[in-house]
Amino acid sequence: MDIEFSADTPDRFCKPWLETGQTPAVWFEENFERFVFPDDYAVSSAVPYSYHDGPCESGVYFLIEDNRVVYVGKAANISKRLFAHYLSKRFTHYWCFGGIPDMFMEDVEAFYILRFAPPLNVKPGRCDPFVKWLATSLNKSLNY
Repeated sequence: MDIEFSADTPDRFCKPWLETGQTPAVWFEENFERFVFPDDYAVSSAVPYSYHDGPCESGVYFLIEDNRVVYVGKAANISKRLFAHYLSKRFTHYWCFGGIPDMFMEDVEAFYILRFAPPLNVKPGRCDPFVKWLATSLNKSLNY
């Protein structure tokens, strides 16, 4: 089921912790695995980039070149961001996913930057201690 978000979207979709009564931080720690994929998943699921590809939605995206993640980013509109990168960065494929509450987008992006150490990224400045711990303590390959 695809959900499109707008100003009228109920809070339970944008702020899922409201349904559980948890704080956002507790909800994020308990649900972070929703946003964790095996190391090879981004590369194996990547699609060739064509002019103005990608969803016009928010999420985390991966730029792929020679079967390697070369950049990880976050965007409010992935399609626009991919095009901007296409003009300045070398990549042939991309993969992306959404469904991340906005307040955690930076943490999910930081997780993957720490995990993959893409050559076109710098290390994230602000990083939640839980995210840093998770990125450094997970095995190199997740078994799903």
